[in-house]
Amino acid sequence: GIVRQMVAQEALQLSESKYRKIFENVQDVFFQTDVNGIFTDISPSILRYSGYRREELIGTPVVQYYWDPQDRTGFVTALQQKKEIADFEIRMKARHGGLVHASVNAHLLYDAAGIPTGVEGSIRDITERKHAEEALRNTNELLERVFSVGHIQIAYMDRDFNFIRVNDAYAASTEGRSPEYFIGKNHFALYPYKENERIFRSVIESGEPYHAYNRAFEYAGRPERGISYWDWTLLPVKAADKSVQGLVMILQDVTERRRSAEEKEKLEHQLRQAQKMEAIGQLAGGIAHDFNNILSTIIGYGSILQMKMGKADPLRVNADYLIEAANRAAHLTRSLLAFSRKQVMNPRPVDLNGIMTNVEQFLRRIIGEDIEIRTRTAGGELIINADTGQIEQVLMNLATNARDAMPKGGVLGIEAGLLRMDEEFIKAHGYGEVGDYAVISVSDSGMGMDGETRKRIFEPFFTTKELGRGTGLGLAIVYGIVQQHHGFINVYSEPGSGTTFRIYLPIEHAAVPEAPVPESAYPARGNETILLAEDDETLRTMTSTILQEFGYTVIAAVDGDDALLQFRENEDRIQLLMLDMIMPKRTGNEVYEEIVRRRPDMKAIFISGYTPERMRIRTVAGQGIAEIQKPILPKDLLRKIRELLDTKSI
Repeated sequence: GIVRQMVAQEALQLSESKYRKIFENVQDVFFQTDVNGIFTDISPSILRYSGYRREELIGTPVVQYYWDPQDRTGFVTALQQKKEIADFEIRMKARHGGLVHASVNAHLLYDAAGIPTGVEGSIRDITERKHAEEALRNTNELLERVFSVGHIQIAYMDRDFNFIRVNDAYAASTEGRSPEYFIGKNHFALYPYKENERIFRSVIESGEPYHAYNRAFEYAGRPERGISYWDWTLLPVKAADKSVQGLVMILQDVTERRRSAEEKEKLEHQLRQAQKMEAIGQLAGGIAHDFNNILSTIIGYGSILQMKMGKADPLRVNADYLIEAANRAAHLTRSLLAFSRKQVMNPRPVDLNGIMTNVEQFLRRIIGEDIEIRTRTAGGELIINADTGQIEQVLMNLATNARDAMPKGGVLGIEAGLLRMDEEFIKAHGYGEVGDYAVISVSDSGMGMDGETRKRIFEPFFTTKELGRGTGLGLAIVYGIVQQHHGFINVYSEPGSGTTFRIYLPIEHAAVPEAPVPESAYPARGNETILLAEDDETLRTMTSTILQEFGYTVIAAVDGDDALLQFRENEDRIQLLMLDMIMPKRTGNEVYEEIVRRRPDMKAIFISGYTPERMRIRTVAGQGIAEIQKPILPKDLLRKIRELLDTKSI
């Protein structure tokens, strides 16, 4: 009996030893508490989890190690109700304030009488798992936010292009459908585009992404929605074995961005065009003064020749041709200045029909016989506020261009009409202001032009003509004149189909003034003394000669200071000033202001090559002051002199 007892005791000790080894080395934490929740035993592995040693915990209440008292309440309640619980998650405090997530398995302990004496169980550290779950949850939330982003459309399809899921933006783009509408439906059953289907299949077969930018799209059967433009990406979805399981499509509507870019390009083109026109304007303004001096001299001496020749003189025709050529050159200068907007216009209410009639008569003399001219004026008056000479120049330039576009002959049509420009017209054409407009159409049956040429025809110096047949300024001048008259111009043309220019000029709601009574050839002679200030020697000599031919006494000055000196020496003799606006040392305006301090009643004629700004003269215009533009026409100058001298001062 004693031996049997000793064997049983050794077996028990061995069993307890094995249990203790398992208890002390197991990864999970085993614990026991009494009925009051005091640790009575706990495995040493708790040190790895919480930083507490086994000896520190035994004899201490479990409650002080809960992270949140609510966890203890839930644990106790569940254990009381079920007597045994599995995988109950709690949060525990670590030694240095850290948080440990734990999964607990536990059951109640009872004595022989069935009364609970404590709790026994195991604790497993699931902190890493909880962190992984949190990271996964955050990732899913991020992906969900990306998937649901408002302006980007996303669709997920299987490899047969059946929708698995779409986001709200994608659904809303199709007449406000819900995302659920698409699930299970085939993409190409809804959007049957063969070219797109080919691209989709290439992504599935190759496993390579596809990107497209600014791709045009038009809704089938819905032409009223127009063409939109999209950036889109196709991304293959691959399984672990690299096989393609599906497709993600990402779309972004870039229609507005494209339109903004086109508008920016258009504005940049307009800026470049304006800069080119400003450049030719600077050039025109720079040459106008000297060139007009030369023309004034030619016209002046030619006029002297005419005066000294009888009409029957066989050489008279040479003088006539000389003056005609100079007048054409002067007209070109005025056109350049009109183009550059430095020419002072003389607008007045005129009937466009009358201008067309005058131009038609001239065109029939210069346009070849192989070109038929067809004109049609409006049924009633078309009153515009315009400089007649400049509008005639526009029609001449367009007609000349049309003639050159029809080397083998053809039809030149010039037509006038009335148009009410409304918001719909402006929206359709991209230019204009609401109002009534006279429309001039100049068309030809010539060779026409392509799109690139149409874009550039109003550029200074751009020409399609061979060397020697064009300066490239004709249409640029037309553009400048139309702009100066607050109008608009457009061109319609296709290669081989002719060209039509349309010009829109605002209607003037005013009566046309009566035509002036024709002036006699030359005004009466005079005997007054005139102070002539002109820095160009040739022009000064020519002007002096003409004035002297008509009886005037001329005191000549070479610049502004000389003009003041000559005036001081001859103040009592001088009845009229003739002052070039631009002179060395002092301008004509400065000379005048100096003189009127001594002689407030002094009359003056200002001679100007061009006027970039209005003259600032303190005396009220019309009281002894006049202006004459270069090139000087002797008849106009002599007439202006007599008008001033014969007018009594106020």
